[in-house]
Amino acid sequence: ESATVWREAKAKSDFALFQPVLEKIVAANRRFAALQLALTVMDESSTYMRSTIAPKLTEYASECFRTATVGKYDRLLLDTRMGMTVETPAQQSLDSLSSGTKDSAYLCLRLALLRLLYAQSAQPPMVLDDVFARLDEKRLLALLSVLARTAAENGTQVFLFTCGARERLLLDKLGEPYTRLDWPSARK
Repeated sequence: ESATVWREAKAKSDFALFQPVLEKIVAANRRFAALQLALTVMDESSTYMRSTIAPKLTEYASECFRTATVGKYDRLLLDTRMGMTVETPAQQSLDSLSSGTKDSAYLCLRLALLRLLYAQSAQPPMVLDDVFARLDEKRLLALLSVLARTAAENGTQVFLFTCGARERLLLDKLGEPYTRLDWPSARK
């Protein structure tokens, strides 16, 4: 009988030694299960994005980009990491295009995102600071018309900051309404 009591006491003390380790294993298994669930949900979300949202985003951004480039580029394509290429007879990396064309592509992507995110509600105001500096007049005129149309369709306020008169003159040429605010010169 004393041998049985001795074995039980030893088993209890061994369990006491291993109990903290077992608790850590149980906690690690719970974290692992939570991470597996998170990965599954992220994968499902990514699949949903690629199948539903990405095509709409590509469509909206392409529509804007086609207008902004005066028809030179028909489609702006987005990969899963939001990298962009343009469709010419072949696909061409955005990095190989001019700075002004890249600026136009990124602005078109932002406009497309706003259109998707705020499809059922009023869009927030857009603040643009010298975003047209690297565009030629023809493409600037095209992009200003896109912005004017976007603002009119969605009731979006566009705050356009620039140091030149080019944008104002082209808005006048388009016949688009705007409010001009001139900052007082910094004089001593």
